[in-house]
Amino acid sequence: MATYAGEKADNLQAALESVYTQTLLPRECVLVVDGRIGEEQEKVIAHYQASNACRLVVVRRRNQGGLARALNDGLQYCTGYLVARMDSDDICLPHRFETQARAFAEQGSLDASFSWHAEFEQDPGAITCVKRSPETHEEISQGMKWHCVLSHPTMMVRRRALTAIGGYRSCFGNLEDYDLYVRLLQAGARMETVQEALLLFRTSMAQRVRRGGLRYAVNEWAFRVWCWRSGFLTNSEFLATASLQIGFRLTPPGLKRMLYRLVRTPTEAQAMARIHTAMIQPKRLAPDGADAL
Repeated sequence: MATYAGEKADNLQAALESVYTQTLLPRECVLVVDGRIGEEQEKVIAHYQASNACRLVVVRRRNQGGLARALNDGLQYCTGYLVARMDSDDICLPHRFETQARAFAEQGSLDASFSWHAEFEQDPGAITCVKRSPETHEEISQGMKWHCVLSHPTMMVRRRALTAIGGYRSCFGNLEDYDLYVRLLQAGARMETVQEALLLFRTSMAQRVRRGGLRYAVNEWAFRVWCWRSGFLTNSEFLATASLQIGFRLTPPGLKRMLYRLVRTPTEAQAMARIHTAMIQPKRLAPDGADAL
């Protein structure tokens, strides 16, 4: 997890609390502080450093360098063979780590596990929609040719798989997660998605609409060119996906809002009930292999 000056202390506290109340506690929680932060965030960090439930490893960067650099710095301090990712304003459901770790235990060939995420804006209890991702490795591989079908803060991955490809890259702007997945696939990593929401993702439509413009379009073009040259995309796939994605980056805000809604599933009452039930009074367990993360 990485935080920075623009993060709210309440959001960071909610994110850390969701780690410290997991049914399967991690060996450590590595928090990268990307540049200087305010006093309120420092108080939150000090509180969790004093907790006996899970060791909080704080990695401090003198100057803010962006998410890719922050995550690479944090990866050096991860000691478990599995690494779970999340953002400093998201909330893990209590059974997230246990569910994903079980998938690795049951499938020895699995290298990366993801899940759906449920989105909210201000109130975690007011879910607006659910982002669903393909389940099987083959479906993920095909989907990734067209757009990023995986949710970055839901990733749990074998540390050796990350280090083998050199971690994250920042050469394509904010596409560091998409770039990471493609390189993992090219390296032979096996991926699957748990078919339920295991994380509450804080977002807003205004935030999504800002992910556009000329700079994003240039990065999208450069990334698609690299995918084509590296053999991930065929000639026809490159032409089709580059046209679609660059067009999307340059789409007017009003139309972009409509397109984002098309790739999100409206939350049904039953799904919302399951999410709320999972958040109430998590029971902390200590199953075998609890130090795997």
